[in-house]
Amino acid sequence: MLSERQALELLSRIPFIGRLGPSFLRYLLVGGLGFLVDAGVLEFLVRMDVSVYAARAFSMTFAIGCTYLLHRHYTFTDSKAPKRTEAQLAAFVACQLFAAAVNYGVFCLLLALLPQPPGFFARMFALCWGVGAGLAVNFALLRTLVFPAEGEPAYERLMPKNRWRLLPWLLPVVYWGWLAVSWQAEVMTWPKLKAALGPADPDVWLRLSQVRQWITGGGFYDHAVRNTNAPFGGIETHWTRPMDALLALFTQFMPSGIAIEQRLMLAAAWLPPVLGIFALVFLTRAALRRFDHVYVVWTMMALMTLSPLTSYFMPGDADHHGLLAMLWCGVLCLLMRPLTVLSGYAVGTVLGVMMWVSVESLLPLAAVYSILGLHTLKDPERMKPLACLTLGAAVAALFGLMNEVPPERLITGIVYDTLSLPHVTLLFFIAAGAGVLSLPMVRQSPLSLRLVCIACVMALAAIFQLALFPKMIMGPMVDTHYFISTHFLKGIVEAQPLLLLEGGVIVRHFLLPVFALVLVLVTWRHTLHRDKLWALSVLLLITLGMTLAQGRWTYFVQPVAMVMIAGFLPAVARIRGRSEVEMFFIWAAVFFVVTLSAPVGKPSSESQCQSQMRYAIQTGQLQRKVPNENAVIYAEPALSGDILFFTPYRIIAGNYHREGQGLSDLYDIARETNEQALQKRLATRQAEAMLYCPETQEIGSVLLTPPRWLKPAGKLDIPDMAGPKPQVFTIDWEK
Repeated sequence: MLSERQALELLSRIPFIGRLGPSFLRYLLVGGLGFLVDAGVLEFLVRMDVSVYAARAFSMTFAIGCTYLLHRHYTFTDSKAPKRTEAQLAAFVACQLFAAAVNYGVFCLLLALLPQPPGFFARMFALCWGVGAGLAVNFALLRTLVFPAEGEPAYERLMPKNRWRLLPWLLPVVYWGWLAVSWQAEVMTWPKLKAALGPADPDVWLRLSQVRQWITGGGFYDHAVRNTNAPFGGIETHWTRPMDALLALFTQFMPSGIAIEQRLMLAAAWLPPVLGIFALVFLTRAALRRFDHVYVVWTMMALMTLSPLTSYFMPGDADHHGLLAMLWCGVLCLLMRPLTVLSGYAVGTVLGVMMWVSVESLLPLAAVYSILGLHTLKDPERMKPLACLTLGAAVAALFGLMNEVPPERLITGIVYDTLSLPHVTLLFFIAAGAGVLSLPMVRQSPLSLRLVCIACVMALAAIFQLALFPKMIMGPMVDTHYFISTHFLKGIVEAQPLLLLEGGVIVRHFLLPVFALVLVLVTWRHTLHRDKLWALSVLLLITLGMTLAQGRWTYFVQPVAMVMIAGFLPAVARIRGRSEVEMFFIWAAVFFVVTLSAPVGKPSSESQCQSQMRYAIQTGQLQRKVPNENAVIYAEPALSGDILFFTPYRIIAGNYHREGQGLSDLYDIARETNEQALQKRLATRQAEAMLYCPETQEIGSVLLTPPRWLKPAGKLDIPDMAGPKPQVFTIDWEK
């Protein structure tokens, strides 16, 4: 058995390595121990039927924990840096996480390029290269930033004065990172899945289908939805490209040796958590601008766990709502400082990009305009930054429009449910009006004259806008099929008024906004920043009203409430004579009790059957039951995205509002009480197969007891899932 001195002497004889110094030799010894722990845990978990990717994440984490104390007390004993400080600990953990990311990334990349499934030697080959890359990066970072041989450590210059402030960030990074790794492990087993991949949202899978269509040769301006609306031709989605572009970018970082579907799903696994981290950074920064204390950071982390905002950043949820929420958090961060010309352009640009993402941003944009406009009545000098803000929003929206619509269709392709010329024109009218009101002769006028000018400018802008686009006053659904407003939107949970949802959902969405309003009442007489508190309160009420109208707009009210709570809660602690830490634990305990006691509804039989049907679609079983790849499949709209992404089949309609006639036909087919009429409807839509749950059909429907001309295509191989079982039928038109 070699002693430590003998081992170091052997390593020192190796060319190049011996010249790096004794600290690197000790680092190699500790690294060798960590490698043995890493490899041992990896093989143990793999042999316990754990996914190799998940097992690698476990083994790497365990190895890092084993080597931590050795690095501090053995490897870098020559370091002049102070020992066991919180700043050093935070810097050490940050370096470990970065090196671990390099380690794991190289491991996954090589493993994906090697023959599948990877055997023992393939795993060890990828492990060695990953450990080697991580070892080099880790040593360079530790020696440079954390344990320098001479001089002041870099973290002393880079870390903030309150050094514990960075430690809370480990919680969301580790949490979201672990969820993304777990989701990635499931994706890498596709199509041999143990359960259906989430989320159960057709919009996500349709968006991934659109990105796949784009990056595999589709035109940039091509928003057509393939394989739908048979036999009447295709339709286009109302979604814009920003989220698609981010997904396409993340796809480029995924292993190239796997199917494009897997690469897209991996991109969808990592993009939402990254957006969530950015959103959390913006919110925390906004709250710190109100009260600069580490207590604010810990409070924001706790709020993130309680808020429904977190659900928009879950791995796989690659819809545009998370991007909108992140941009809105950025707007709040910028607005927590006094508005200048430069920051006005910045806020306007972000608001314009939000408009590019979705026209539903018109509502929070109007709220920001209104609040800042009211501020200018008290201080006319604020009008110039507001004019810059409105101009920045208009220009950013115009840039987005030019990237969505070909030049020849800018004027002729007028639509109201997505970014179009009417919305950009409206923003430019507002910018022009704000520019007029920012003129020196107007700013220096008495308040009464300025009010008259504001009223005249608003009236002129409204007149010109309605003269050019009279249908805009009828709302974004003006050109959609009548079925959308009468039936479709009433069945979309996120589009329903919040008070019509289940009790547990209402409590979760109301919890933070109501608590923020209580803080306003308690701190109003004691706060020194009433202007800021007043502005946030008005913004909270406006966004809360939006959420009451449609529950999905909770991602506008939640960030406002979180900034108010984290930024103003310390005032309550001081008023009550308590410490911030004590107050933190009191309200956190109350919140968790309320959240856990909120009633949670049980899944319905329809949703249970939908999960089973999604599993059958994602695992390729539907394709084995219906051999004709050009077949039109009857399935409920909730399954449309899965069918379009995972199969080559065509569908009658999908769960998006531009397919009004197809959705109406699906509604009629599901509720048809006459067998001959049902056959006629299916023949009109050229359906060849049906996927549905007979037990969940409405009483009186022909589909409740399948007629003889619906031939069962065989039993689906579905795990032991709760709920009624779905069936696949082929249509025998001869009967």
